[in-house]
Amino acid sequence: MKELTRKKLKLARENYVLYLLLLPAAIYVICFNYLPIYGAQIAFRTYRIQDGIFGSTWVGLRWFRQLFNTTVNFLMLILVNWITRRISELSLF
Repeated sequence: MKELTRKKLKLARENYVLYLLLLPAAIYVICFNYLPIYGAQIAFRTYRIQDGIFGSTWVGLRWFRQLFNTTVNFLMLILVNWITRRISELSLF
């Protein structure tokens, strides 16, 4: 087992340049794919700026239930807003 570990370490030392080339891609993936997940939990909290993300109280799916159970059809408003934005973007180009 120790011999296998030594071989892997030797191989890593010999190819350290390849690991350095991989480093910017790894940093990019972490910054733009994994760190935003941290902020996605705001949707499940009663977020207050004073308390921050972890200080705000956890409410779970409360806001989603409220969105889908209201008498005003917010999904239709969102769809109309999206369509008008797309049409206005198409007319600009």
